[in-house]
Amino acid sequence: LERGPSTKQHQHHHETMTAMESVYNLIPKVEEQHEKQDLYVSMNRDTIKAEYEKSKASGKLFGPPGSQRPDPKNFTKKGAGTTKRLTTKAERFDGSKAAQTVLAPGTAPRAAPSKYVPRHTEKSKIAPRTQKNFVKDNYTTALQTTGRRVSEKSSLKGTGKVPAYITKRKSELKQEQEMQATMQAESDAQTGLSQMPDDERQHLLDGLKANHNILQKAYLGLSVIVDTIPKKEKKQAMERQLTDLERDIGMLERHSTVYVRS
Repeated sequence: LERGPSTKQHQHHHETMTAMESVYNLIPKVEEQHEKQDLYVSMNRDTIKAEYEKSKASGKLFGPPGSQRPDPKNFTKKGAGTTKRLTTKAERFDGSKAAQTVLAPGTAPRAAPSKYVPRHTEKSKIAPRTQKNFVKDNYTTALQTTGRRVSEKSSLKGTGKVPAYITKRKSELKQEQEMQATMQAESDAQTGLSQMPDDERQHLLDGLKANHNILQKAYLGLSVIVDTIPKKEKKQAMERQLTDLERDIGMLERHSTVYVRS
């Protein structure tokens, strides 16, 4: 059985026929002729070539011109060649003449040791263990030590007193406070204010705290569920009263001096 052309072959044949039947293919195309430019040749080509052949062409990287090329099978064995040594003696470095720095410390010869230097295999002799009781010795020394001598009273004369500038400063500060209190009292008398006595302030503070405790107890006894308008209004009113009492109590506790209008 012979198989017919595949689908890809049909598709390729159809595209080829379509391209050949195009209108643009009926008009013959004119091939463009591109002129090829001449190869660039340097003016110094001959000079460079001559110099190259004169210097390296004869040697071909195997040594100077006229030398014999080495045989790769007959390589040089150890000790077969001749060793070329320097004919001039190298100058030895003298470190004593060089300046000493951190990176180049002094190279002067060390002085001979005055004592015997032990070898690494020798063991050093350890001092014998002492039987001295340091605790007891310190205790005995402390008992035998006498206390410091107290200087005579004549040398302490004039000491232990308050300096004069501190006493003067205290008196000036007291006068300034008294003057401020007098001016404050005169200003309060002009504005119609009078200072509340301490016992009256304390009595007022105790009363406010008692009212706060009673109102706080009543507030805690309210219903947990506030579902009606009267309950909400009552709760909000008690919260406002508690806030006012707490503010007044805090003001009286913070300020020891309270002025009231007479």
